[in-house]
Amino acid sequence: MTLMEVSILMELKDTRQVLSSSWYENLKDATPNDSRVIVVCSRGSMNRGTLESIRSALTHTEILIEVFALETPDLVFLKEISERVSELNADYIVAVGGGRVLDTAQAIK
Repeated sequence: MTLMEVSILMELKDTRQVLSSSWYENLKDATPNDSRVIVVCSRGSMNRGTLESIRSALTHTEILIEVFALETPDLVFLKEISERVSELNADYIVAVGGGRVLDTAQAIK
């Protein structure tokens, strides 16, 4: 198995980054049962099966929304997404991917 890019789990006070081939196991262990989660990834994640792995790892949580980071996220996109998710009262933001995915997740946070 190849090394996954970066997965990140954000709570309001805590941010953890994991670089691992078994990131989905870490994700499952890091999110408490019945927590409310925002997932951030790239559209390519669907093609590679990563999004399905995220969903499988988070069956014990409620996924409130899946956000797909744009190739070049701009302020308009980030503002729209931030406003949309601000009312969801999520416990965690789970982001799996590289730079633009992590940047988008951090902007949402």
